[in-house]
Amino acid sequence: MTNHKLQKYIDYKAMYDVSVMEPYMASFNKLKEYIGDSEDKVLMLEEGLKDLPINDFYYQGRIITYHNPEQIEKVGKVLFDFLGDDNKWNSLLKKIAGYEVELESVMNIQSTKNILDKVKSENLYGEIYSKYFDLYLEIITIYLITDGRYHEYSIKEIKQHDIDVETINRLTLSNKESSFQTANKELNEIGKIYREGGDWEERFNVFLDKYIWFYLADTHYDFDQVVQDLKLKLSIENEPVSANGNLNEPKVKVSETDNKILLRIAELGFQRMELRKYWQWIDYTIHTLLYNFAKNNGLPEKTLVFLMDAEIRKILNSEDKHFSSVIELAQKRSQLFAIFLSENKISIYDDKDEVDLLRKNNVLGEDLSALLKGNVSYRNNENEKITGRARVITWSQDIMKELNQIEEGEILVLTQTKPDFLPFLKKAKAIVADEGGVTSHVSIVSRELKIPAIVGTRTATDIIMTGNTIQLDMQSGEISIMSN
Repeated sequence: MTNHKLQKYIDYKAMYDVSVMEPYMASFNKLKEYIGDSEDKVLMLEEGLKDLPINDFYYQGRIITYHNPEQIEKVGKVLFDFLGDDNKWNSLLKKIAGYEVELESVMNIQSTKNILDKVKSENLYGEIYSKYFDLYLEIITIYLITDGRYHEYSIKEIKQHDIDVETINRLTLSNKESSFQTANKELNEIGKIYREGGDWEERFNVFLDKYIWFYLADTHYDFDQVVQDLKLKLSIENEPVSANGNLNEPKVKVSETDNKILLRIAELGFQRMELRKYWQWIDYTIHTLLYNFAKNNGLPEKTLVFLMDAEIRKILNSEDKHFSSVIELAQKRSQLFAIFLSENKISIYDDKDEVDLLRKNNVLGEDLSALLKGNVSYRNNENEKITGRARVITWSQDIMKELNQIEEGEILVLTQTKPDFLPFLKKAKAIVADEGGVTSHVSIVSRELKIPAIVGTRTATDIIMTGNTIQLDMQSGEISIMSN
């Protein structure tokens, strides 16, 4: 059993910075505007950076996020009522539709280039940054509502009505095809042309213009790397997964109220996939804007992304171009920073002693020898226990190479999944994820592919190593390491 005050929920092994983390933290406060409650304490720590200059584009940090478990439960109860409120639900859908209309017209390479060119030529850095940061915060807040860990409370309540897991799985999987599924189908069709030696390049370029935003964040906004990774996938034969909300026929009669809540959870799962492309595009646009401003003013290109929102706005709107103190501050934070949300206030720390004290006061440590456990997002009816060789996928710059090393029948252990992992996930006997609830991508994909999965373990990638023989109990969600 873990014994820390705050539960670890996210563990990314990739590039993150203050400009990404702050709106994520701020979204917990803004959540109150939508559902009337939020988490009262969240801690984010960055580790693993050693003497890397702020102009080094590829640095490998490690972000660990801790959440107050009691507050997660509290928010879950509020969301359970929210899902049953027709007026609040329809208002949320209307808001999402509005953002879709606003963003779809600019989410292509040419429109994005036009925005960034205009920012530079007319010196609109402050104005455009403010517009998209505020929009970023709105999108991430709604994205937070779709987070499956909050909906575990709703699932737990509905299970008390003697509704079986298979019925819940069926009703919480949307029948609608997401943009990610559409993208994968299109990529698969281009791949067939590519493998047959046909004229694929023009169609591939159209695909990139429309869908490249889905993949950029995983490569630190490296267009060349995205294109290289996608071309690699063209050579892999892959049958796309279509939306399927009918995994099993329900075994019991579901009340009208329970049915409505489960279907709305399914809709949130669908919207989670859609919202992701929007915040990734905004994230890319903000980062590009901040990088360009830094370079145009003789600063290391990553300087501004280690500043807080208020600090960034002040610099972008100031006539003062003396940045020596700003560079020093960014350099310090690029080595270590912690962001802490407590009592509706977000604070940032970059002093090692302060960060260590923050960790000591809020994270008492984890018992890594404890039995791993998560939530079963999908299980087939054949095996109550699944045993196999573990393949741990880290969140690194070489993640596509790691995915290519997956062997048929292995149990994948990872932090989370992404849409472009699909061709590789199909090789897995089962999936174990640190993150995830019923609306998470890994849960949805596991049900679509009918691959047994346990999600929300929080610590699996810390404890399990590639080559371990592990056993998954698909009834309890417990995971045991059988041998090294």
